[in-house]
Amino acid sequence: DPGSSPLTRPEGTRPAPSRLGPYLPIGQLFALGLPLLSLSRVGLGIWHADRLAQAGMNWGAFLLQGLRTDVVQVGLLAAPLLLLAPVLGNRWTWLAWQRLSRAWILLALLLLTYLEAATPGFIAQYDLRPNRLFVEYLKYPREVFSTLWNGHRLELLASIVGCALAVRLFAACLRRWSLGEPTWGLGRTALAFPIVAFALFAGIRST
Repeated sequence: DPGSSPLTRPEGTRPAPSRLGPYLPIGQLFALGLPLLSLSRVGLGIWHADRLAQAGMNWGAFLLQGLRTDVVQVGLLAAPLLLLAPVLGNRWTWLAWQRLSRAWILLALLLLTYLEAATPGFIAQYDLRPNRLFVEYLKYPREVFSTLWNGHRLELLASIVGCALAVRLFAACLRRWSLGEPTWGLGRTALAFPIVAFALFAGIRST
């Protein structure tokens, strides 16, 4: 039955337990978010290869510096999952945790995809990546949409299609990477919390 919970599935169809337990969604977000941002950065680097050469920055340094920034960005998006995992990642609320964490991951990845899709046009217009100015413009959605539709219609449509395809791909990945059975007890989840929190904080601090 597709609508049954992990606790009521037939034995042969149950996914294998995850070694990360209720913290698996954090790993999922990093496993999907970092490649997305890195691929986008490679594309931008190829587009502006002449600028990299003028700045004297090699590809290794460019990608490593970008990766540190990406870890900070994804880490901030993963912070709510860290706070909720000890509360909802138990056998009583496991199904709710599955649904909530999957929805949050998809929302976070959609945001990242949209920002990366909007980056080339923003760079062409303002010669920099989306920043505070980009966020401030979102306060005026009607004017922004009108400007994009009249001046950047092709880019807008391509971004919408790209975001839709990306969400479908990410949703398929999350269906395969099931949370599995709630095998972790409250004690194990509590003991792992400071370790996961320290690792996530270190990533956000980029240290």
